[in-house]
Amino acid sequence: SDSSGYLNSARLFAAGKLQAEVRAPAEFGPVEKLNRLHFLPLGFWPTANEATFTPTYPTGLPLHFALASTLIDWITGPRLVGLFAALGAVALCYAVGREMGLEARLAAAGAVALAACPVFLFTSFQPMSDTLAGTWCLAAVWAALRARRRVGWSAACGAAFAVAVLVRPTNLFLLPALLVLLGLDWRRLALATLGGLPGVAWLIFYNHALYGGAFQSGY
Repeated sequence: SDSSGYLNSARLFAAGKLQAEVRAPAEFGPVEKLNRLHFLPLGFWPTANEATFTPTYPTGLPLHFALASTLIDWITGPRLVGLFAALGAVALCYAVGREMGLEARLAAAGAVALAACPVFLFTSFQPMSDTLAGTWCLAAVWAALRARRRVGWSAACGAAFAVAVLVRPTNLFLLPALLVLLGLDWRRLALATLGGLPGVAWLIFYNHALYGGAFQSGY
């Protein structure tokens, strides 16, 4: 059901829509007289409007799928998202280890352990959010570590963290760790905030448009 919900949500974004229309055979009669739950796609829920369904999944992964599928196609695009997310996670696992002072061999051992994990492989081959969420979290951590030397990386940290939250809202719990890594430096914190603002703005708009409030969600 996760893969179906994510891909159907991605198709809506690619078509410039936020909600799906109820689709039922004409033989069942007018849509407004149907029990919509009998025609409910996985990953959607009825809205107050009798003719539409609203997605319940976060927007991060569907947006990745929509972009890749628009540029390529709906068969190869989602697969490439999973492939590049997996490769990125392994590379970033190694890079984070190096940034934290590990020797190259030890950092590589951590990356290999991640790459060989059966759960990691499963979520990388399936159209699911787990691997992509981990990739963006690692990207945020890596950028935060690099920001200690070059303050400009703080903006990249904020942007990566915002995408991570869009992919999976519970990634918000990474924030305390990022604050520790960035340190109490107003420039780094300000740049990180600026980097994350576009993602925050999109989240507020989407939640308000579909669920009636900035802090409401499909979950």
